[in-house]
Amino acid sequence: MCGREFVLMKLISINIRGLGRDIKWKYIRELIHKEKVGVLCVQETKLVSMDVAKCFSLWESNNIS
Repeated sequence: MCGREFVLMKLISINIRGLGRDIKWKYIRELIHKEKVGVLCVQETKLVSMDVAKCFSLWESNNIS
């Protein structure tokens, strides 16, 4: 392959209603672990803001950017 390396990364984009509810957070956390997600895009029209602490808790790691 011409000396190139390719890394496959799983990306999930989810439009979820009601992310403020704990059951939705649990669902997304399980999805991240089950599918070994590398990139997660969350769309939530009702949630006013998503701070860094919420991202950490969703991803269960501080290794996010």
